[in-house]
Amino acid sequence: MIIVEFCGGLGNQMFQYAFYKTLKYTYSAIKIKADLHNYKINKYHNGFELFNIFNIHLDKATIWECIKTGKRDYLNNYQNLILKNIYRILIFFYNRFFINKIKKNIYIKWVKSFDFDPSFFNLDINQNYYLSGYWINENYFNIIKDALFIDFQVSEIFNNSLIIKKIVNSESVSIHLRRGDYVGTEYDVLTNDYYKNAINYISDRIINPVFFIFSDDKEYAEKYFDYLPNKYLVSENHGNNSYKDMLLMSLCKHNINANSSFSFWGAYLNKNNKKIVVTPNIYLKNRQDYPVCKDWIIIDCIKK
Repeated sequence: MIIVEFCGGLGNQMFQYAFYKTLKYTYSAIKIKADLHNYKINKYHNGFELFNIFNIHLDKATIWECIKTGKRDYLNNYQNLILKNIYRILIFFYNRFFINKIKKNIYIKWVKSFDFDPSFFNLDINQNYYLSGYWINENYFNIIKDALFIDFQVSEIFNNSLIIKKIVNSESVSIHLRRGDYVGTEYDVLTNDYYKNAINYISDRIINPVFFIFSDDKEYAEKYFDYLPNKYLVSENHGNNSYKDMLLMSLCKHNINANSSFSFWGAYLNKNNKKIVVTPNIYLKNRQDYPVCKDWIIIDCIKK
């Protein structure tokens, strides 16, 4: 059995789901399960959203399967000392009398989020694995990319119908500007020059671009891009409806990404065969890496 941990916001959930699906494709003879317990413990943006947006199915792991496979920190969340001690006793006897006689349990926390390691597709099927990570690299799901997230429903964004018409009937370019939970953190890396250079790059290559700006800070975005003549600020989608911005970005002809898994997927799901996708060269401060797909244009964004 292989258990994949899910955590984080929608963009991260999509990377983890893509990795989960690839494991199911690779190891068709063994059980692949999803651990969703983090969403009962922690507050991640709008919680677990995949079921609300896509027509997908996940084989969910039980709390016991997660704990015995190595996710021991779940024990800390039990306020009931009796139940916590029962789990500890079960784990002791499981390790003492069973683990060496049947499949071993291996816990792996993959901290190299952007690095691809092919060994995850050559695991020993005679062992159990708990895999914790973000898997932000298209090589983790490239072999099944055509089967991913095919059920994005345009009908689900009906209240954005006027914007959809403008996007479909123009040389539309999405611009994602993320600020709310980024300002002053290690994610705060994008500069004015990054967006200006990205806009200039696209403007030099397409005729009459129309820019659709997606941001969690409407007032800042209005000032930030006041120099753009042909633009629309998309600000109708908030809270549990925020995912609709990703849908709308995927409908644009071209994309300018933020250092965000949310805009990565908006651009990745763009079906335009002639799309231009501009993306920053880093995701975090002091990290020279970012999830980039083939043919995407990389532009410097380092803050001095």
